[in-house]
Amino acid sequence: MKEKEFIWKRLSKYLNQDKKDFVLKIFSNCYDYSPYSAWDKVIAELVKLIYKRKQRHGKNIQVVQVKSKFGGLRFYTDGDQDDYLQGAIYMAEIQCSKICPYCGSVDEEREDTGRFVKRCVRCDEGSFEMT
Repeated sequence: MKEKEFIWKRLSKYLNQDKKDFVLKIFSNCYDYSPYSAWDKVIAELVKLIYKRKQRHGKNIQVVQVKSKFGGLRFYTDGDQDDYLQGAIYMAEIQCSKICPYCGSVDEEREDTGRFVKRCVRCDEGSFEMT
Protein backbone atom coordinates (compact mmCIF):
# COMPACT_ATOMS: atom_id res chain seq x y z
CA MET A 1 0.00 0.00 0.00
CA LYS A 2 3.03 2.31 0.16
CA GLU A 3 2.50 3.37 -3.46
CA LYS A 4 -0.94 4.77 -2.49
CA GLU A 5 0.46 7.02 0.25
CA PHE A 6 0.42 9.96 -2.18
CA ILE A 7 -3.38 9.71 -2.31
CA TRP A 8 -3.54 9.88 1.48
CA LYS A 9 -1.08 12.79 1.47
CA ARG A 10 -3.40 14.79 -0.79
CA LEU A 11 -6.64 13.87 0.99
CA SER A 12 -5.25 14.10 4.54
CA LYS A 13 -5.60 17.89 4.39
CA TYR A 14 -9.36 17.33 4.61
CA LEU A 15 -9.65 14.04 6.53
CA ASN A 16 -8.85 13.04 10.10
CA GLN A 17 -5.94 10.68 10.73
CA ASP A 18 -8.38 7.93 11.77
CA LYS A 19 -9.48 7.64 8.10
CA LYS A 20 -5.97 6.84 6.81
CA ASP A 21 -6.32 3.04 6.87
CA PHE A 22 -9.74 3.29 5.24
CA VAL A 23 -8.40 5.53 2.46
CA LEU A 24 -5.44 3.24 1.82
CA LYS A 25 -7.78 0.24 1.70
CA ILE A 26 -10.41 1.63 -0.68
CA PHE A 27 -7.75 3.08 -2.98
CA SER A 28 -5.53 -0.05 -2.88
CA ASN A 29 -6.66 -1.10 -6.39
CA CYS A 30 -6.71 2.43 -7.81
CA TYR A 31 -4.53 2.42 -10.92
CA ASP A 32 -4.99 6.11 -11.79
CA TYR A 33 -5.38 8.96 -9.31
CA SER A 34 -4.85 12.11 -11.32
CA PRO A 35 -7.59 14.67 -10.56
CA TYR A 36 -6.72 18.34 -10.10
CA SER A 37 -5.65 19.10 -6.55
CA ALA A 38 -8.28 21.85 -6.39
CA TRP A 39 -10.86 19.06 -6.29
CA ASP A 40 -9.32 17.17 -3.34
CA LYS A 41 -11.72 18.67 -0.78
CA VAL A 42 -14.75 17.41 -2.73
CA ILE A 43 -13.14 13.98 -3.14
CA ALA A 44 -12.40 13.87 0.60
CA GLU A 45 -16.07 14.61 1.34
CA LEU A 46 -17.04 11.77 -0.98
CA VAL A 47 -14.65 9.46 0.89
CA LYS A 48 -16.42 10.43 4.14
CA LEU A 49 -19.77 9.44 2.62
CA ILE A 50 -18.35 6.12 1.42
CA TYR A 51 -16.95 5.53 4.93
CA LYS A 52 -20.33 6.22 6.56
CA ARG A 53 -22.06 3.93 4.05
CA LYS A 54 -19.58 1.18 4.88
CA GLN A 55 -20.13 1.65 8.63
CA ARG A 56 -23.93 1.76 8.49
CA HIS A 57 -24.74 -0.62 5.64
CA GLY A 58 -21.63 -2.75 5.16
CA LYS A 59 -21.04 -1.48 1.63
CA ASN A 60 -17.65 -2.55 0.25
CA ILE A 61 -16.38 -0.13 -2.37
CA GLN A 62 -13.03 -0.12 -4.16
CA VAL A 63 -11.98 3.02 -5.99
CA VAL A 64 -10.31 2.05 -9.26
CA GLN A 65 -9.80 5.38 -11.01
CA VAL A 66 -10.12 9.08 -10.21
CA LYS A 67 -9.25 11.51 -12.98
CA SER A 68 -10.21 14.51 -15.04
CA LYS A 69 -11.97 13.79 -18.32
CA PHE A 70 -13.36 16.44 -20.64
CA GLY A 71 -12.69 19.01 -17.90
CA GLY A 72 -14.71 17.22 -15.23
CA LEU A 73 -14.14 14.74 -12.43
CA ARG A 74 -14.58 11.04 -13.15
CA PHE A 75 -14.72 8.73 -10.13
CA TYR A 76 -14.88 5.01 -10.95
CA THR A 77 -15.54 2.25 -8.41
CA ASP A 78 -16.09 -1.48 -8.08
CA GLY A 79 -18.10 -3.23 -5.42
CA ASP A 80 -21.35 -2.74 -3.50
CA GLN A 81 -22.42 0.53 -5.07
CA ASP A 82 -26.05 1.46 -4.49
CA ASP A 83 -28.21 4.37 -5.68
CA TYR A 84 -27.10 6.51 -2.73
CA LEU A 85 -23.40 6.12 -3.58
CA GLN A 86 -24.05 6.62 -7.29
CA GLY A 87 -25.84 9.86 -6.44
CA ALA A 88 -23.00 10.98 -4.15
CA ILE A 89 -20.45 10.35 -6.90
CA TYR A 90 -22.58 12.21 -9.42
CA MET A 91 -22.93 15.14 -6.99
CA ALA A 92 -19.14 15.25 -6.48
CA GLU A 93 -18.66 15.31 -10.26
CA ILE A 94 -21.08 18.25 -10.54
CA GLN A 95 -19.40 20.11 -7.67
CA CYS A 96 -15.98 19.72 -9.28
CA SER A 97 -17.30 21.11 -12.56
CA LYS A 98 -17.90 24.38 -10.68
CA ILE A 99 -14.37 24.57 -9.22
CA CYS A 100 -11.61 26.17 -11.29
CA PRO A 101 -8.85 23.53 -11.61
CA TYR A 102 -6.20 26.28 -11.74
CA CYS A 103 -6.97 28.36 -8.63
CA GLY A 104 -9.78 26.50 -6.86
CA SER A 105 -12.30 29.36 -7.02
CA VAL A 106 -15.94 28.31 -7.02
CA ASP A 107 -18.66 29.40 -9.44
CA GLU A 108 -16.54 32.05 -11.14
CA GLU A 109 -17.29 32.84 -14.76
CA ARG A 110 -15.14 30.71 -17.06
CA GLU A 111 -13.08 31.95 -19.96
CA ASP A 112 -13.22 29.90 -23.15
CA THR A 113 -9.70 28.68 -23.82
CA GLY A 114 -10.66 26.40 -26.70
CA ARG A 115 -9.96 23.40 -24.46
CA PHE A 116 -12.12 21.21 -22.23
CA VAL A 117 -10.52 22.71 -19.12
CA LYS A 118 -11.59 26.31 -18.78
CA ARG A 119 -9.93 28.66 -16.32
CA CYS A 120 -11.96 31.20 -14.42
CA VAL A 121 -11.76 34.85 -15.41
CA ARG A 122 -9.85 35.63 -12.19
CA CYS A 123 -6.93 33.49 -13.32
CA ASP A 124 -4.27 35.35 -15.25
CA GLU A 125 -2.91 33.30 -18.08
CA GLY A 126 0.12 31.38 -16.83
CA SER A 127 -0.37 32.46 -13.19
CA PHE A 128 -1.57 29.08 -12.04
CA GLU A 129 -0.26 25.65 -12.89
CA MET A 130 -2.69 22.79 -13.21
CA THR A 131 -1.91 19.97 -10.77
